[in-house]
Amino acid sequence: MMRELVSDRSNETIQPIPIIVYCDSAKVELGKKLFFEPRLSQSGWITCNSCHNLSTGGTDNLPTSIRHKWFSGLINLPTVLNSRFNLVQFWDGRTKDLKEQAGNPIANPIEMGLNHELAVNALKSIPEYSKWFSEVYETEEI
Repeated sequence: MMRELVSDRSNETIQPIPIIVYCDSAKVELGKKLFFEPRLSQSGWITCNSCHNLSTGGTDNLPTSIRHKWFSGLINLPTVLNSRFNLVQFWDGRTKDLKEQAGNPIANPIEMGLNHELAVNALKSIPEYSKWFSEVYETEEI
């Protein structure tokens, strides 16, 4: 009976989080470094964790978020916990996955206030990042 119920729902859009998820530990570590990297913001102070604080459930627990130059956002932040399983990213669904989503806050003038070229140049100026990217992606390119 239970097996039939589960198999009947295998084509549902929303699925339970899998018990075992494969993760490349080197990519996870690099992602963690980037998540906590303040040099990806114009001020040199803001990180992804500034708003999506992992110690408070992956969000800032505020009605609206505090952004670059103390600008108040218009909406509250979604959590980043288990966000890889979301059907879309952002409340408005403007990106389909985390890969597509990742650069948006960095380049947003009211979030982290940088642009992609400056962000890449900032990472290239830190020798460790070239090494880490090379180890993870087998290329010197960041």
